[in-house]
Amino acid sequence: MKISKSSQHLRIAVTNRLYFASMLIIQLMLLIPFCAIPIILFLPSLLSETPTIFGAVLGVAEVVTMSVTFILIGYGACIDVDSNWLIVKRKPIGFLGNKELPSKTLKQLYCEPARPRFSLKQDDIVNTYTIYALTNDFEEIKLLPNIDEKEDALSIVKEINQFLCLDDNLTTSR
Repeated sequence: MKISKSSQHLRIAVTNRLYFASMLIIQLMLLIPFCAIPIILFLPSLLSETPTIFGAVLGVAEVVTMSVTFILIGYGACIDVDSNWLIVKRKPIGFLGNKELPSKTLKQLYCEPARPRFSLKQDDIVNTYTIYALTNDFEEIKLLPNIDEKEDALSIVKEINQFLCLDDNLTTSR
């Protein structure tokens, strides 16, 4: 997590390491059978004098799968805050979680533990944290889910609450 601030602007860049590691493992688990099984099944066709279009399709599929894996390396979010807006931009697929909220409508930011989930290690439960915004109308808006560390979530909430002069009494829950 990187924080940069001036008197008029606050930027917080968050990278989610757990998400990247789990997605990389899933991609590799999909890539090996996805590439190996068709090659074994269609090897005679590929070695013939008139190869089928299957080889080209397989090559494109491998490139797409690896591209998705490398795109996920940059998974995270960027939070920009100024006196007018709080903007959350998710990477790499931003339209799934981008948020723009007028700063004047915010009452408080807080974080809560998300639902625990099992990790790839046996009997290991992973706790992540979610940051919410509470508006002046008492509407809860999920800003940023799946933050790995509680300290990271709390420091993000604290920085934004201080920057916007919001209520910082209950940062871990409403």
